[in-house]
Amino acid sequence: MPDKIGIRFDRPRAQRGFVMIDYVIVTDTDLSDGAFRTYAVLRKFAWDHEASLTEDGDPFCYPGLARIAEERGQSERNVIRHIQEIVKRGYLTKERRGQGQTNLYIIVTSLLAFELRSDNIVISRSDTGVTRSILSKDSADNAAAKGGEPALKAQAYTRDKLMGAINAFRDLHLRKKQRKYLVNWSRDTAALKPVLETYPLDTVQQMIAIYITMPRRRYTVAAFATAVPDLIVLLDEWQTRQARKQKIQGEVAALERLSRGFEDEVVSAGAMLKTLDDRLTALIKPGIIPDAATRDAIARVNEDSAVVMSGIFERACQSAGLPTGLAGEVLKEIDGQWDDVREAIKKCTQRRIPKEGGDKTAG
Repeated sequence: MPDKIGIRFDRPRAQRGFVMIDYVIVTDTDLSDGAFRTYAVLRKFAWDHEASLTEDGDPFCYPGLARIAEERGQSERNVIRHIQEIVKRGYLTKERRGQGQTNLYIIVTSLLAFELRSDNIVISRSDTGVTRSILSKDSADNAAAKGGEPALKAQAYTRDKLMGAINAFRDLHLRKKQRKYLVNWSRDTAALKPVLETYPLDTVQQMIAIYITMPRRRYTVAAFATAVPDLIVLLDEWQTRQARKQKIQGEVAALERLSRGFEDEVVSAGAMLKTLDDRLTALIKPGIIPDAATRDAIARVNEDSAVVMSGIFERACQSAGLPTGLAGEVLKEIDGQWDDVREAIKKCTQRRIPKEGGDKTAG
């Protein structure tokens, strides 16, 4: 009988060291066993490259799919599925390094990142430190039913907002700087959390878009969060300009519809207008000064014509969706001269188009 009983490893790399996995991940019952083992392999690769860390201190690695599949004894398809699951749970981020290169995998070790990105982790802080606890969804629902705060639901909502803001920042940063923004999960989530608790996600995304357009040598989430008081003022001014621009564009479009609609209404009322015109022609005879009775008859025909044209204009305004105030402006410009309706509409339109070198808000 031999003095020592040992295990022989075919792969020398497996004989040394160990892999440290956060207790949060070990106890995550929603993470499949296959994904957990793949995470352990990635953690081992990251451990091998511990000298290279992100600014946040998160280890990373960049093994190929074939290498990971070999270590796991699984197919590459299964490995891809496991990695997607790990990323979805918030324990890993995956970055493309370029065509023909392997992906970069960053092991998320930030406690705050776990708090904001995991579905079933509740982290409470006190003066003495940080306490982690794992709550099931049932216990969270029970807490909400008893009047307590639904911690899991609130965290899931915060996580969604966080990822929406982070993704917006990364996309815009890539467009502006032509390179990817490497997220510092500890710093960036700490900076974004109070912003996301104050403003809706769409507002935060709009402020990010304004921030990225500012001339800077370097864009970071932390710097963005610091600039939020100024950005919200700029956003308010931008929204005011956009609202004015949309209003003007809507009015110009309505005036164009009115011009076309009025002509169509005139064509539709052609028989009635012809009758009035014939009556007027019969009353006004060249070279003959009309008497009082004839003048009264001409006045009545003109009044009837004005009523018909007013009705045509009103129907055209309704069809064009013209606001009441704008319809009154056009009527004032017409001033009873129904032969010049198109010219009146043109004048109202030109007042809404900015002059060359002037305010380009309506452009």
